[in-house]
Amino acid sequence: MKRFDGLDIARGVAIVLMFLSHTVKGLLSYEQMPDFAILPIHTLTKFSSTLFFLVFGVSLGMFFVRHVGTTRWPAKRNHLLLRALVVLLSYKALCFVQMFQTYSGPEVLATLGYLNFPDFAEVLNFYSFAIVWITFLLPLWVRIPLAVKPILVIGLWQAGQYLEATLEFGDFWPIKAILCEQRGAYCFGQLQRGAIALLGLTLGEYLQRATFYEQWVLHRRRLFAVLLSLTVLCLCTFLYLGDFDPDRLQAMLWDISHNVGKHPPDLVFMSFSLGGATLILAACLYLNEGGLLFAPLSILGKESLLCFNLHLGIIFIGYRYLLDLRGAVTYGQSLFLFAGVWGAALLLAPLNVRRKATAAKYAKAYRKLKKQRENQRHARSH
Repeated sequence: MKRFDGLDIARGVAIVLMFLSHTVKGLLSYEQMPDFAILPIHTLTKFSSTLFFLVFGVSLGMFFVRHVGTTRWPAKRNHLLLRALVVLLSYKALCFVQMFQTYSGPEVLATLGYLNFPDFAEVLNFYSFAIVWITFLLPLWVRIPLAVKPILVIGLWQAGQYLEATLEFGDFWPIKAILCEQRGAYCFGQLQRGAIALLGLTLGEYLQRATFYEQWVLHRRRLFAVLLSLTVLCLCTFLYLGDFDPDRLQAMLWDISHNVGKHPPDLVFMSFSLGGATLILAACLYLNEGGLLFAPLSILGKESLLCFNLHLGIIFIGYRYLLDLRGAVTYGQSLFLFAGVWGAALLLAPLNVRRKATAAKYAKAYRKLKKQRENQRHARSH
């Protein structure tokens, strides 16, 4: 199956929101930001992480589930496990990139040993574990009826919330942080955020079942309706939690912009973040073919890991270490620097796509040549 442009656009939106959030927060404190920047600009960036998890699940559902139980599954499984290793190594490298300038050697080593969690690279830490356990879960997952899977998603989320509130790990709190989050630790819990990924996996499975054009249109419209329904449900929940009071809702948005309720996730933060993520995903899946207008997003979505590594390298090595810009720029200047990160990603991502295509072409030619030589040896032996 060829790439699905709508997913690349959705992933690109998540990347750009992440670029904006990390560039500004990497250079300025909240006190240095104008109020109009915090509300709404840096409130809307909270859609990014949840959108990442949803798109991750949808991608698995569309491109990997159909291979489970086939002769191609071992190769696909190994590809996912290798990807998890690459993500893990990227996470550890970015931990050092973020910390080398402002932290001591022992603090950096403690973080590399999972005794602490830096805030900017936290998404990669989640992926490095989630790819592994979801990969081994897939053979069992495909046997579960599609109608039952949303119940399991809710159950996994509730289990994570319950364990976070009741479990005490003492000196082994990093294990709790990775499993179900630990208050004060910048770490996405595998249970709560894994539930969001499994929600995306369920949606991706449903979309993948469309084989003909008529079915495709029908499935896409139904999925669009489901995502919009989730958006409305989340919005209503958020408004209800705010008692439909404008002042209280504004205070809640202010807290969300400051990451209150993000780790561990509370209902206020998640109703807002999930509602925005489902709305963005619905729009991108319905568009599917973005064309030239959405090319700057689609390009980034095709090379998400490269973009992640690149943007933290530019922020922490380029802007903070080499140029010493931390706290030395205005908010407007930080937006200009955010545009610089985006521009660098737009330059390098297509080059990496071309590099991989060229490598795949040569690998295919090498396999063909190798097979021809084997056939020739086999013919001579007879």
